[in-house]
Amino acid sequence: MPLLFILYWWFEVPKGRLRLWHLAAWALYPMLYFAFVLLRGHEIGVYPYPFVDVARLGYGQVLTNAVGVLAGFWAIGLVLLGLDRWRGRH
Repeated sequence: MPLLFILYWWFEVPKGRLRLWHLAAWALYPMLYFAFVLLRGHEIGVYPYPFVDVARLGYGQVLTNAVGVLAGFWAIGLVLLGLDRWRGRH
C-alpha cells in the first residue's frame, strides 16, 4: 500500500467498523486473479510469475504457493482488523 493511503486510513477513516467477514471479501480478488492466471497460463502456456508456473512446478506446489500468499493476505488483514478495533476504542 502506498504510504499516503496508510496515513489517510490511520487518521481520516472512522475506526471500529471492520468485521471478520471483511477478510473473506478482501480475499475474493486474489483468489479470482489466481484462477484467471491459471486459466490464462494453461491456454497460452506462459505464466506471469515463477511461483505459479504449473508447467515447471506442478499443481500441488502451485496450490501450496497460492495458499501461502493467501495466508499472507489474511495475516495483513488481521493486523488491519486489530488496528481498526484498537483505534475504535481510543
